[in-house]
Amino acid sequence: MIRRTIVNYIKAHKKEWFDELLKESFVVVDPKDVLHIVSPNSAFFGDKELTSEEFEQIVREAERLKRSFLWNVISRELRFEASNLIAYKSKTEEDIIGGKMMLYCISTIEDLLDRLTNTN
Repeated sequence: MIRRTIVNYIKAHKKEWFDELLKESFVVVDPKDVLHIVSPNSAFFGDKELTSEEFEQIVREAERLKRSFLWNVISRELRFEASNLIAYKSKTEEDIIGGKMMLYCISTIEDLLDRLTNTN
């Protein structure tokens, strides 16, 4: 009886239980914690609506970062390391997946910069 009650509780609250377990083990970012662009002049960061000045500042910084020599160097370095890992240094499937994850991270950053700089 007690076992069945515990199993039913776990089934009913599996997602919440799993989320809490992850939060204790890892730094978990919830979808509500990221930037949501609502319109060309409006965005939320977490639960907070950004002022027009804050949003304009983020857009300007994204434009500067996207055009910067430093970002060019960093993204090329990461692509080089990822390609090396995938093509030459990989000894396991996990190494190849790690290289692809590096490329995915670069792509994610570039997508965010593009979304921010194409809001106008």
